[in-house]
Amino acid sequence: MKILIIEDKSEKYIDIVMTLKSEGWSNVEKAGTVEEAMDKIVYAMDSAEPYDIVITDMHYPPAKGMPPIGDAGEKLIQEIKEKDIHLPVIVCSSHNYSLPAASAFVWYRKQGAWKRELIQAMKDVSR
Repeated sequence: MKILIIEDKSEKYIDIVMTLKSEGWSNVEKAGTVEEAMDKIVYAMDSAEPYDIVITDMHYPPAKGMPPIGDAGEKLIQEIKEKDIHLPVIVCSSHNYSLPAASAFVWYRKQGAWKRELIQAMKDVSR
């Protein structure tokens, strides 16, 4: 399974990767902006090696050199849908809210059940 994680915070990215690897999901790539993520998604599709799942934060820069915005994850999902790309998107955010356009939502927090929730979300959306 090929996974793209969009996250601009190193510690959270590492937490997510380690959780995925503990379940055998090791084909993971990273993007830090909406623009970089879309470039990678489109390139992967054009190369006939598309991503199977995207895991995105909500708060990161739209493009390199720009400040983070609070709805970056929502903008990413919107761009994916506008390009008619059928790709499950799991939102993994430290803010607990839901986004109807997302395939699943995981509330990331250092303490709590987020790892179990992420693993379950991965299993649910990859069916």
